[in-house]
This record gives sequence, structure tokens and C-alpha cells, in this order.
Amino acid sequence: MLKSRDYHRHILAVTFTNKATEEMKYRIVQKLFQLASHEDKEYIQQIAYETNISENEIVYNANNALYNILHSYSQFSVTTIDSFFQRVIRAFAREMGLYAGYNVELDQSSVLEESIDLMLNEIDENRFLKDWLIEWAKKKIEEGKSWNFKTDIHRLGYEIFSEKLQDLDAKLLTEITDKDRLELFRKRMQRMVDHYISVLREKGMQALKILNDCGLTVDDLKYKNRGVGGYLVRLSQGNDAPPSKYAEEAINNPQGWYSGNSPRKEEIEAAYFGGLNDVATEAYMFHTDPERVREVTTARQILGQINVLGVLSDLMHHVNEYSRNQNLFLLSEASGFLKTIINQADTPFIYERVGSFYNHFMIDEFQDTSAIQWENFRPLVKNSLASGYPDWIVGDVKQSIYRWRNTNWKILAEEIEKDMAPQNVEVIGLNKNWRSAPEI
Repeated sequence: MLKSRDYHRHILAVTFTNKATEEMKYRIVQKLFQLASHEDKEYIQQIAYETNISENEIVYNANNALYNILHSYSQFSVTTIDSFFQRVIRAFAREMGLYAGYNVELDQSSVLEESIDLMLNEIDENRFLKDWLIEWAKKKIEEGKSWNFKTDIHRLGYEIFSEKLQDLDAKLLTEITDKDRLELFRKRMQRMVDHYISVLREKGMQALKILNDCGLTVDDLKYKNRGVGGYLVRLSQGNDAPPSKYAEEAINNPQGWYSGNSPRKEEIEAAYFGGLNDVATEAYMFHTDPERVREVTTARQILGQINVLGVLSDLMHHVNEYSRNQNLFLLSEASGFLKTIINQADTPFIYERVGSFYNHFMIDEFQDTSAIQWENFRPLVKNSLASGYPDWIVGDVKQSIYRWRNTNWKILAEEIEKDMAPQNVEVIGLNKNWRSAPEI
């Protein structure tokens, strides 16, 4: 900024709140005033030492910089990260399908509420949605909860605005929210679980028939309902709970089927060698096969959530439709749109559309940056460094407290040095804490 009178136009400083932006502007102007007035001689000497610029030239340039900033304040580019992203969005509004005069919507909740009402008003015309919501209501009732799912839909709806969803490939997102695909996949998962239960039920019934043909009941067997007999009964009833240790001990082990003083030992041994153990072993091996258990467990987890995904896909459609009809652009979508634009365009072209060319970037409170925000800034910072201009990233991972806002402290702690060539990164630790009392 002290190099030439208009150099401030080529510096972009961003932070995360309007309050922090105003504070940063105030401090920059204040420092320039102190330099221009020759008030802070120690600071002038420090700058002269680090920049090899004479003290008189620093004072002169500070005076010019201050004059030009105050007379072209709109080009004093200290802004929030969202404001900068909105500026880029306005430059690419046509490419993004936005009409002139669109409104940036900050209140996600109101858009969500309107979209939910629109979706529920069409429930009779949407067979998939109706079936999904009925299944959802049944599940809630089975869990002893209220069947009214509107609050749950509202809570779920916030996932639409999450960066995890926005970061998904567009083609993949289309595929996983396609209703016909979801229904086919749901049926496939249900068949897998039904087949598993059916085989175990059949094996359980075969075993009980052998017992009955030999004049035996579960109470005649060792440990009664807690042992292998109870295990076979549960399988015959379609209950695939894991076998107990007593049931496992009975597989291929005659002593696991009867007590030492059992009056029906001979009948039990006859049943055991007459096919009972074979059927029980087949059931046990099928039931506990690791690969099959993994597949069925996964299928059940999917079935427990796929109705929710179906509702989410409908809700996404209505949010997009409502936003389009109202000519709204949701601020939460800005980073995702920009990721697509910036990744597909050359950096100079982006600057040309924005109307400013920045040599330097300063990102404050960097620990609050999200993955997509950094992906959007990374090409600009890389271009700046490749052109020989230094940039500044300021942050403290210990102060990363906005995880609910998609922030990722690992970007500052680990990824910057991976993303940039090692020779382009210099880490400077600050040894003064200006926020706490001296004792701390």
C-alpha cells in the first residue's frame, strides 16, 4: 500500500463479519494517519528497516495512500468473504441462470418453511413422497415418538444448505436423488434383508420339525430358551438376533444340547445325529458369515435412511423451484456456485468480470474458513504467488469455534503447506496476545 498512491486497489483483505471488517478498515486508516503525521516514529523506523524504503518516502507515500483511500473509498477492498463472493456472483449472474434484480436471501429458515408447505400441499399427487412420509411416520410411531414429522423435515432441510451436499458432484447428486433410482435401490435392499430372514426362518422351522418328530421340545434341551433351542425358535419366528454363547457352544458339539443328568439324553443324541445338528450348523454358518452380515447390516442402515433421502430430494426440488420463482439467490449456495465457476475459468478472466485486479490477498480469521471457501480462494492465491506477490493468511486453530458453520481448522493447520509449494510458505508465530489480561 505504501509502494504507490493507488496500490490499495490491488489488495483484497477479507474476514468473516461486518464488525471485523469495519475494525480492520479503521485500523488501516488509523495506521496510515499515524505514519503520514509522523506520530509513530518507532513504527516508521521498523517499516524502513524491513522494506528498504526511506523514512521520508514512507511518510510521503502514507499521506498519498490515505488521501486516495478516502477519496476512492469504494475501491478500498476490505470486505467479508461472503461480500466478495457475492460480487463474483453478480459478475457471473447470467451464467448462473439468475435474472437481473435478483435478491440475495439470508433467511434460509423462511425459504425452507415455504418450500416444505409447497411440498406437503402436493403430497396427494406425489406417490413416492406419500409412501416415504407414511414409512417415516410408521418408524416414528414404532420408536414411541409423535408421528408428526414436519419438525423433523424442517431440521433435515438444513442439510440442503450444508457444504457436504453442495460439494457433491452434480451428476452424483442427481443420481442419488432420482426417485425412480431410489425406489429400485430400496427394493433391492429390502429383497436382500428379506432373503436373509427367509433362509434363517426356514432353517429354524426345519430344526424344530426334527425336534418335534423326535418327541422333543425346547425345554428338553440344555439351557432351554437361553440355549440352542431358544436360538432355533427365534430363527423360526424371523428373529435374526445374534446367537448366544450357549447356542454357539452347541454347534457340532452333542454335549451342548443336553445336560449331564438329562433323562432324555438318548432321544436328544438321536435327533442330533439325525440331522438336527446339520440344520443348526447350516443356519449358524449362514447367520454369522461376516460378508453376509456386513451386507445385510448395510442394507438395513440404508433402508432406515432412504425414506429420509427421498424426502430430502423432493425438498431440494421445491427449494430450488421456490428460489427461482421468487428470483432469490440463497447466500448459503454462493460458495458451491463459485467453486464451479472458479475451477472452470482462468483467474485473469474472473478479475476481468469482477472489475478489479488483485495482486495481494489477506485472509483474516482463517481458522473459520470452510473447505469450499478455501477451494474458491486457492486458485486466486496461487496465481498471486506465481506472479511474485506475497499474500497473508492470519489465523489461530485454537480459536476455531464455528464447526457448525462448516469451518475446517485442518486447512490452516495442515493443508495450506500441502496446497502451496513449500518454498512459498513462511510460518510466523505471533508471541503477543492482545486479547487477554497480562496474567494469562
